[in-house]
Amino acid sequence: MGLAALLGIVSLRGQTTPVITDFTPKTGPPGTEVTVRGRGFRNPASDNYILFNSVPQISAHEVNAAGTELKFYVPASWSGRSAGPITIEYHYSSALRPRGLSTSGFTPIPLSITDFTPKTGLPGTVITITGTGFDVRRWYNHIHLTSASWTLIDSEVNSLGTLLRFRVPASWPVGSVGPITVNFDLSSSEKPRVSSKADFSLISQGTGINRFSGPELDELDTRYLRKTDAYAKTESDERYARKTDLDDLDTRYFAKTDLDDLDARYLKRTDYVSETDLAEIYIKKTDLEDLDIIRSMREELVGLLDELAALKRQIGVGGSSRTFGSSVRLEQNILIRPNPASDYLEIRTPEDTYLKIIDATGKVLRAVRIPRGLNRISIQDLPSGGYLLLLQIGTQATSYNFIKR
Repeated sequence: MGLAALLGIVSLRGQTTPVITDFTPKTGPPGTEVTVRGRGFRNPASDNYILFNSVPQISAHEVNAAGTELKFYVPASWSGRSAGPITIEYHYSSALRPRGLSTSGFTPIPLSITDFTPKTGLPGTVITITGTGFDVRRWYNHIHLTSASWTLIDSEVNSLGTLLRFRVPASWPVGSVGPITVNFDLSSSEKPRVSSKADFSLISQGTGINRFSGPELDELDTRYLRKTDAYAKTESDERYARKTDLDDLDTRYFAKTDLDDLDARYLKRTDYVSETDLAEIYIKKTDLEDLDIIRSMREELVGLLDELAALKRQIGVGGSSRTFGSSVRLEQNILIRPNPASDYLEIRTPEDTYLKIIDATGKVLRAVRIPRGLNRISIQDLPSGGYLLLLQIGTQATSYNFIKR
């Protein structure tokens, strides 16, 4: 092994290796901010490189002071790639770099166009495109008309990257007809890209729909984009009113689409409640009901303390084997024996029963669920004294006193 390679290994061993414990979200379109948790991330953020499926690496844009959390934006180059783990490595000149690999994978949302409306219009017309995988950062989406040269367009996009809106630019040649192409580059041929199945027609001059000259149309478009009210009291007023109504409809549709997306995400989240969560809720409810029962019986328990103490004096700790009520048959077809008891209690119930043994201080010493029929409960480990036996069958609870000799 050469000296340079040996020094590279020594340098590698002297550095902290980044470790990824988790990241969220696990899927998203370009522009999605991903938060990675772990340890060993470096400051500044640009020293941390993120790799995915052999795509050229990108840098993180934020790292906390402890080096346990970093954030980066999903690049457009990940669009359409298959799911895979995320790798983080440091910025070193050596080929030997410490790196961390996630145990779970990230799934990029592919770029697609479902539809767009309207299919024809003048410069300044608002076009709404639906699909998937649009960059959620508005300046990163490029819209091209196939027959026109590329144009950098200021677009609006929703938070899920499923809806894109833009105004037809004046630079698109009037009379052009062709599909709309969306990608993330100035050139319409750069991948990833997607084109609509339907064509868009840019209305030409002199068709009877647009009765303005070129300069007049440019002036109308400029004033419309600036949202001014200084239109002349001519036929353009009616066109402006129609455009305002369309803008209002577009805004309401855009807001409704966002609300629909939120509703869908909320419903999915609601469906994700696991049986474990439901079991925990049931257990908490059961514990609250048990607590109410114990509180309601505390006064009865305190009132029995004197009686239990007298009984204890009669039998003595480790004293006479005399019992009273060696077999007690109670209501609801419940049988409890013997009482007093030394080693065990035999309990027969008509249904599955939740059983608790409580001492004179109110402390629960035992809580078990017993099946219907005759069961033997060991009490050898209990100190001698008086106890409260709480039986809960369904929603009904009953208490009994017994003595441990």
